[in-house]
Amino acid sequence: MTRTCSSRIAPQLTALATLQQETPEFNAPDLWPPNSPDLNPVDYRVWGLMQDRVYKTAVRDTADFKRRLIETWSGIPQTVIDEVIDE
Repeated sequence: MTRTCSSRIAPQLTALATLQQETPEFNAPDLWPPNSPDLNPVDYRVWGLMQDRVYKTAVRDTADFKRRLIETWSGIPQTVIDEVIDE
């Protein structure tokens, strides 16, 4: 049986809808500037830092992943964010 394009997109749309429902302040991809020179360097630098910390050990489940994201984000000092922005 061949998968159709819509069957590959459906899980992504479901995940997006769930994220928007659980996180009202979430910016959908079509509202986020994909090539903004002002945002991407900061985004990539901070995500790289978070990724190193979040995935230090295997993630058990969605709840564990959410907890790690929140703890990691909360644990990044404002001075680090300021330095990334200044760069």
